[in-house]
Amino acid sequence: MEIEKDFFDYLSIIGSLTISTLTLIFAIIIYRKISFKKTAIEKQFDTVSQLIQVLQDTSISFIKKNDDLNFSLPRSIPFFSISSYSEKLKYLEGLDIYFTKNFYDNLPFIKYSKTPFIPKNIASVIEKFKLVTPDRVNLEGLEKYVKIDFSHSSIISPIDETLITCPHNEICVDYNSFYNVCLQLDSEIREWLESYGVKDLNLR
Repeated sequence: MEIEKDFFDYLSIIGSLTISTLTLIFAIIIYRKISFKKTAIEKQFDTVSQLIQVLQDTSISFIKKNDDLNFSLPRSIPFFSISSYSEKLKYLEGLDIYFTKNFYDNLPFIKYSKTPFIPKNIASVIEKFKLVTPDRVNLEGLEKYVKIDFSHSSIISPIDETLITCPHNEICVDYNSFYNVCLQLDSEIREWLESYGVKDLNLR
């Protein structure tokens, strides 16, 4: 009887140790999942914050042929302020647009489309700004078009104003298409931030 009691006590101890071990392992797994999720979200916030700062420092210029002296618009418009100029930019609606090679070579926020911690919805809009195998524009005979360029404090190389286009890209269809993609990127960034309770930002 004493042997049976010792055996059952032994089994009880083994069982308790097993349960304790499994509980500890389960707790570690849960902690790691929570910790990884928290770290991933923090990295996403850091990445989106970097993107916002780049866009905050990026300005876009819209120049209509034979209309370089349009004093109703600033020479360049900060990215997050484009929507506030929608009425003044209406005279560009429907016009073909061409981009400077400077835009194609140096647009600083393009790299964020491949950053692993950028939210997918934001990355998919950034992809629309990529000009895949663009063609040089022959300006001979063109009477109405809009030249689009950008400026950013990080760009110190000489600006190449050769005009290019890429017919298969959404942003190249006309002014309206480019403007709408800009608004999409602005909207996706704001919506992602608002989903985490961030609303009062000085985006301009």
